[in-house]
Amino acid sequence: MAIMISLLLAAISMAPPEGVIPDVTIYEDVQVWEDGGFSQRNLIVSGGRILSSVPEGAAVTRVALEGRDIVPAMANAHTHLTNASEEQSWAYLKEGVYYAWNPNLIQIPDWHAFMARPDTYEVKTSWGGMTEPGGHPEKLYTVNLREWVYTDRAEDSFLGDAFHYGRTEEEIVAALDLLTAQNADFVKMLLVFSEDYAERRNDPAYYGSKALNPENVPFLVAEAKKRGLPSYFHVESNFDLGVAARAGAQFAGHLPGYASGNRLADYAITLPTLSAMQAADMAAVPTYALARYGYDAAEEAGTLDPAARDAHYAVQAANLRLLQDGGVALLTGTDAAFHVRDELGHWVAIGGVTMAEGLEAAFTTARRLFPERRIQCFYAGCEADFLVLTQNPLEGVEALSAIELRIKGGALVEARADD
Repeated sequence: MAIMISLLLAAISMAPPEGVIPDVTIYEDVQVWEDGGFSQRNLIVSGGRILSSVPEGAAVTRVALEGRDIVPAMANAHTHLTNASEEQSWAYLKEGVYYAWNPNLIQIPDWHAFMARPDTYEVKTSWGGMTEPGGHPEKLYTVNLREWVYTDRAEDSFLGDAFHYGRTEEEIVAALDLLTAQNADFVKMLLVFSEDYAERRNDPAYYGSKALNPENVPFLVAEAKKRGLPSYFHVESNFDLGVAARAGAQFAGHLPGYASGNRLADYAITLPTLSAMQAADMAAVPTYALARYGYDAAEEAGTLDPAARDAHYAVQAANLRLLQDGGVALLTGTDAAFHVRDELGHWVAIGGVTMAEGLEAAFTTARRLFPERRIQCFYAGCEADFLVLTQNPLEGVEALSAIELRIKGGALVEARADD
């Protein structure tokens, strides 16, 4: 197999001269993930695309993969770790994650140019999120991150960059115009237990634990849509999720109950909310493994309440099952980690989805994030972005790390020398 990989590297790393028929690589005897399962076939690749047949006159390299599994490259639909650097790019590519969305990021010069390179991971961003004074994520930036990361920035320098205010229609329009000028790819909008908005709005005890007025959300979503910007919502409760869905939002960047287990009654997604999500064709990024990280830490510290954990997981599982059965697209996202296997593994472990359902989510997430692209597919014309695995992922999420080859744009992704 090592010899075949060396031949493959030589065959697909050289671009042909202009006017010359591109070389063809045929991955023989592979199991390709399509429509929720594997099917045996040969995979033909040329010029960065999947082909249905070999062009006449093309030079052919055959790679015998002996029944290996080939799956689409994956996507992280919610991550805040997206530096424009070779090191960060490889951290994602290494895990088989080629695409991502970052729903809150300060301005970075030449960031979009880096992400447009064919040899790096590809990320879209919202830049700063829409909130109100004292609302999330203001405290995160002006207090927490300013102390440890942005130590040279003034406290008032984050408004208009890391976050934007949207108290009135005038503020909303101005903020969206600024985001458009900043080349935002979508708009991050924040709701934090908005059923308690009136109580929290002017209470300093809720600094950092409040956000938008739910009454302004329909106008905000409509104005973003006018500018061609998808709406991506931070939500905490079923009420928040319903507000976003009824306004026609395209994405929920969390699902209720993603972290804390303090308000379980507010986390259960109701049938009216499900109906609103279906009507809006809203996709959901659960980020539910965040709760597991917290409970695992508590267990290590000897402070775990198993009954509370199990009750929390039961609500998460019921929400996932409701959305899965209701035809709502579940997208893999982590909030922090590069890979998505822990998130997927958590969904399966708590009984929210089957392994096959979870894998189908992982292998279709990028289509929602980059709808203008032909990715995560294996028919003629699809971009040749895929992974060759040495283990069957239907047998466990660990297989998603057993990557033998990474192909991006038809070219072999080589590991960094310092990895």
